[in-house]
Amino acid sequence: MTNYADVFGDGPLPKMVVFDLDYTLWPIWSDVNVSPPVKPGKTTDYVVDRSGDKISFFKDVPAIITELKSRGIKVGAASRTDAVQTATKMLKLLHIDGKSAIEHFDILQIYPGSKITHFSYIKEETKIPYHEMIFFDDESRNKEVEYELGVKFMYVSQGVTWQLLKSGIKEWRVHREEYASGAKKARRAARL
Repeated sequence: MTNYADVFGDGPLPKMVVFDLDYTLWPIWSDVNVSPPVKPGKTTDYVVDRSGDKISFFKDVPAIITELKSRGIKVGAASRTDAVQTATKMLKLLHIDGKSAIEHFDILQIYPGSKITHFSYIKEETKIPYHEMIFFDDESRNKEVEYELGVKFMYVSQGVTWQLLKSGIKEWRVHREEYASGAKKARRAARL
């Protein structure tokens, strides 16, 4: 059982946590490994594609999303998949805490393109400053959101886990302090 106090610790929490989808929330590329259409599985914790493959969230993901929401932290998705309809349908069919997973997300940015564009829209819609966000993604090239915008980027190697969330919150606190002191802004401006 996860000790939530250990994960979230004492101190400020981000206002928003944003997740990539593929190889971050689930163990596939929705535009490569899924044969559409997807349909519900026998239970709501997985879906089945046309070839009969079962697809579900990584083990810790449902509880992580539930706990983030219970703490008032907004949850978003930013994915550049070409399989927009498939990814969206999977979020509708998979369930977390008895309701469609998609209902747990405050904002969705699922379309091909730059993560910079995704986050520009997320900030515009939510009014949450970039430095108040953490982004979990399996592609290191997307660290550009940290360098260019100030979103704290966390690299995901094998799906989002409680340990990775704990590290993300800890690193975000340092990032936020540096941002508040002007150190991050100065380094970012020097790179531009």
